[in-house]
Parts: sequence; C-alpha cells; structure tokens
Amino acid sequence: MKKVVSFLVSISMAIALCVPIAAENSQTLDVSQMIDFIYSEEKDGIFEYQYKTDKGDFASGSITKEVTIDGTTKLLCREGEKSDLVTITYNGEVYLNGNLIKVTTEVNIIENEISPFAHKVQYLNNPPKGTTAAEYNTLIRTEKKNIEFLQDLLDLTESAFITVVVTALGFNPLGSFAASYVLNKVIDIGGTVHPDGIHALSVITYVYQRESGPRVVGYGTVSKLVTEWYAGRNQTYHIEDAQTVVYRSMTG
Repeated sequence: MKKVVSFLVSISMAIALCVPIAAENSQTLDVSQMIDFIYSEEKDGIFEYQYKTDKGDFASGSITKEVTIDGTTKLLCREGEKSDLVTITYNGEVYLNGNLIKVTTEVNIIENEISPFAHKVQYLNNPPKGTTAAEYNTLIRTEKKNIEFLQDLLDLTESAFITVVVTALGFNPLGSFAASYVLNKVIDIGGTVHPDGIHALSVITYVYQRESGPRVVGYGTVSKLVTEWYAGRNQTYHIEDAQTVVYRSMTG
C-alpha cells in the first residue's frame, strides 16, 4: 500500500504555516518534510499538499514516488492541470520531463570545515541551542551555482521546482522560507527581463561558522548558509527580498 502524507505550501515569507488535508495517515508537514519524503528509503508513496493558485485560493497537489530496481527515483508532480516528471538517477543526475538539468558550480574555499563524510545532516531554521545568529560571522566559503532548465519556469509545478532546486544545489536552502514566494519572485522578475520565458536561475551561498570554531555540543559541525537568489544565469537579476537562511548540522 502506498504511504500517503500531506502538507500546505505556505505563502508566508518567514514561517510555513502548515495544515494537513484529508488523507490516510495525514500529518502536519513543511518543505523540509517534503524533501525528507523524496529522499526517504520508502520505495513508493504519495505526498499530498496544498498550493496557492493564480486566483488566490488553495488547491490540492501531490507527488507520487516510485523507486526502480536500479535506484532511480521517479516523482510525478501534479497541480491542477499541470504535471511534471522529475527523475533522479542513482548517481545524482536530475531530469525534468526527460531533459537533463544542467548545473555548473564555482566554489571559493577560504577554510575547509564542512565535514563532508558526516553520516547525519540536518537543516535547522534557527541557530542551534546555546548559540546565536550573530556568532556565525566567519566566512569559510562561497558557492555559486547555475541551474538551467529546458522548459519555462512559468509552466513548472511548485513541487517540481522544490525538488529540482534542492537536488541541484545538493542541500536544502529553503528551511521555513516559503518555496512559493521564491518561485513567484523568480517568475515576477524573470517575466520582465526574459520575454521568451525563464529557463535558468542562479544562486550564491555564503557559508559561515562561529569564530570560536565549527563544533557545537550536540550538533556536530554547524554552518550558517545564507543564499541569495537570481532570476537569471551567472548571478544576474538579483531578487533582493528572497534571501534564505538555514543552519546545517553535520554529525557522525
């Protein structure tokens, strides 16, 4: 039997106000839990959520997940009349409706305190207990990425947008920030500068740690990730009010 879960994609900038919709085993979920569902060991399942339509009301959407014998994850995203198929291969390639998502990366490492072999990685919306946001003021690296789509973002379902962006970046930059807000801002700005549609976006992520050191008791190595979003390639058409902040805890 397919496992069914549900959540609400919030339009709030600060906190995703999540409520369940009618579904077997329904739960109160957020964007992070959508990502957990996608990357969980569950071989199949259905994730139900609500999204805000162009008319301002809410409608139901869903992700149907299937994992094939070779480790490929197929995600069918549906919102109203829109549908997208996101395929994530065993080696991390991402396809959107059969087209490979092209990702280019430029990394500037100042200090390498990332713990790349950690067994457990968590993303927190707030600083770990016992620390404050202001303490994370030592810049250890910057990461610039282009994410190129072969279809117009205007036609993309919100769940496909979240899946593609998080997979392409290699981490969840959204936290409690409403994914719909970021997507709508990309569309709003892109629509004024890309008359033929929006086929790429880019980000720059600043990685900070505490001056006293990266370790936090109970949380392992902790970094503050500040991501700036752009409605074009190579960090062009900056979306000034769409900055996202999460804290990454790496242990094990």
